[in-house]
Amino acid sequence: MLEERKQKEIEFYNRKANSFLKEKSVAKWLGDFERFNPFLLESYKFLQNFLRNRCQDKKILDYGCGNGIHSIWLAKYGAQVVGIDLSKFSLQIARERAKKNGSGE
Repeated sequence: MLEERKQKEIEFYNRKANSFLKEKSVAKWLGDFERFNPFLLESYKFLQNFLRNRCQDKKILDYGCGNGIHSIWLAKYGAQVVGIDLSKFSLQIARERAKKNGSGE
């Protein structure tokens, strides 16, 4: 049962990621797969400010990193981030996003 659910989840996020990769909009890089930009939320800004001075030189595992939107800013604040995800296409986007933002791979 778990394997079937996992496979459906992989297929779902692979479809989302493929759609994302085909989109020509530059704005897609600002948000998640739903084109939502969490950086507009005050609660998210609070979280960023809280972590800004606390994650430098830390090792962080972003489990279920998706398109890497959260991993990028942690890396910019000096953390060593490893992102893992079930969707290989999501990981492809996360790698591209990291390269675009100068955060490595």
